[in-house]
Amino acid sequence: MNMKKVFSIGLTILALAGGLQSCKDNCTLETVYDANVPLYLSFEELRQPVTVMASSPLKKPAKFWRKDSYLFVSDLNTGIHIYNLSNANSPVEVAFVNVPGVVDIAVKENYLFADSYTDLLVIDISNPSNPFQVKRLNNVFPYNPFKVEANPGFPVVNPDETKGVVIGWKIEKVTDEFACNGGGSVFYSCPTCDVMSTGGGFMGNNSGPQTFSGGGSLAAFALLGDYLYTVDVNNIHAYLISDPVNPQKTSEQMVGWNIETIIAYERFLFLGSQTGLFIYGINNPAQPNFISMFSHATACDPVIVQNDIAYVTLRTGTNCTGNSNQLDVLNVENVNNPILIRTYPMSGPHGLGIDGNILVVCEADFGVKVFNANDPANLVTLNGINEINAKDVIMYNGVALFIGDSGIWIYTYDLNGNFSQGGTIPFVM
Repeated sequence: MNMKKVFSIGLTILALAGGLQSCKDNCTLETVYDANVPLYLSFEELRQPVTVMASSPLKKPAKFWRKDSYLFVSDLNTGIHIYNLSNANSPVEVAFVNVPGVVDIAVKENYLFADSYTDLLVIDISNPSNPFQVKRLNNVFPYNPFKVEANPGFPVVNPDETKGVVIGWKIEKVTDEFACNGGGSVFYSCPTCDVMSTGGGFMGNNSGPQTFSGGGSLAAFALLGDYLYTVDVNNIHAYLISDPVNPQKTSEQMVGWNIETIIAYERFLFLGSQTGLFIYGINNPAQPNFISMFSHATACDPVIVQNDIAYVTLRTGTNCTGNSNQLDVLNVENVNNPILIRTYPMSGPHGLGIDGNILVVCEADFGVKVFNANDPANLVTLNGINEINAKDVIMYNGVALFIGDSGIWIYTYDLNGNFSQGGTIPFVM
């Protein structure tokens, strides 16, 4: 296999053990080594109508969305689970929709919106037990060959977009040629970095009128009025969905670098990035306008907003860089000039949620922190939840849904911040 362009994880690719070099008459060097070779799903196969099963094991929960008594959970790159939560102690799966490449989801009335690699899907969920596809918009999201991570420790062959979307990787011997004068075709990148910030990502809480979102704080989809807003690593996209069966893309604009999350609050959009919090207005909802930015140290950055107070977590980690683990509390009453009220040290904060005065911060390996947020400048620590490894939460009407790598946990809570565990949805290896 002769590959002209190769991405590399490190700068030692040409010195890999077992590498063979020879110099040809035209003075090109040939190197043979093991590398990640893409596995493709053709666009024709990708764009077949989705199929539905009665149920499927939850393997890698990614994003989630609650609507009424139903919970929708994306299983990373494979499909969407639909659960009936009428009995919080015993959730029941009523359908599984096969959606290749899905990460983010949102629900408006009887329609579910989901990404499918490069495409946007609309699925009719008027009968949650019998969902069906009604629309697909092709090529509205950036081509991202690393939605499935490559095998670490090996260079990565440059994907060929014409062959379809990348659904996996295999290790093979590859041969690369480059000029003896050093003008070769080897590139260096980090294929295991969080390219789409999947985040691109969960989203804001669903308690009361302060948000139009029904997802968690790490989402890359937000709903506001007749519009769906999505973010990728650099851009914000707007879609008119007054007729959900025929969404119309109205704008796409550059925001910055490493955009991760988006939530809607009143007439504003709050975008979390690894370098700061962006605030956009929707005087023209078809094309959101930049208002202001609150800069912070480089770190992963989910955000929620309630009563003109924004809560932003900053986290270090493999994909997050930086050295900050903290909760920033901001006054955003004047969206033109967000003001930092106070910073609270944390251990490893991920997603967060708020309902009334009860603020919850998910800290993964460090459990769940619970605060009384009656005075945002002086948060009071309450009894936390230590027995779950949660990364995000949806809080609504006394029910908290926590999501993590090992599944979903359902808790009930009262206005004093007392949490009691209900049912669970475990993942299957």
